[in-house]
Amino acid sequence: MSNRILVFYGSYRSDRMGIRLAVFVVDRLRRRGEDVELIDAKAVNLPMLDRMYKEYPKGHAPEALEQLARKIRGADGFMHSPHLAHRSVIAELRGDFDRMRGQLKAVLP
Repeated sequence: MSNRILVFYGSYRSDRMGIRLAVFVVDRLRRRGEDVELIDAKAVNLPMLDRMYKEYPKGHAPEALEQLARKIRGADGFMHSPHLAHRSVIAELRGDFDRMRGQLKAVLP
């Protein structure tokens, strides 16, 4: 049985290089038989946070956040792809994780 894994990448830079690592990780996990999805904040147009997901009335969060919440509910795990220049989580993605970490009770049953 495969696990549902979300791989997050959060750089919005035009010349971003770390996306290659994220794609590599997704490919390797798929080769292991995992059900993997790349969540590229730039590609899915995740908004810069105005409010936390749990602060929106049910069904009124921006669509990108609603879709992300549905994906998190269905995931068995998730990881982030670090920013190559900093060898760490970039600020934008760290903000996404911080928001979601505090909201997992609001997102997960």
